[in-house]
Amino acid sequence: MTWLRTLLGCTAATACFLTAASAEEVDPASIVAAQLAAGGNQPGVRASGAKGICLTGTFSPAPGAAALSKAPHFRKTVPVTARFSMGGSNAKISDKAKPVTRGFAMRMNDPSGDMGSCP
Repeated sequence: MTWLRTLLGCTAATACFLTAASAEEVDPASIVAAQLAAGGNQPGVRASGAKGICLTGTFSPAPGAAALSKAPHFRKTVPVTARFSMGGSNAKISDKAKPVTRGFAMRMNDPSGDMGSCP
């Protein structure tokens, strides 16, 4: 039964990607529906990246990083918030599951506010 749900969900997701549409014609609800079809619609669980872990820390650039880029975070240590996740809407998926899309998101924050623009 799980393989059938996965097959149907993948088919629905593929149809969303292969359908020729302009940016104005994209229906976010159909994208979410395809994601939920692939992993199952679990109450209170997000449609994508349902299983994940968040962490906080700092990013410290290598000593020579400032010479390679004008980006402010290559000049000093900045606070970081990050999230690692497993793809899909199944919050109980095994970390060993293959093939599964993995996600990574990171936000660098600078209390002085100079992360918004690079010279």
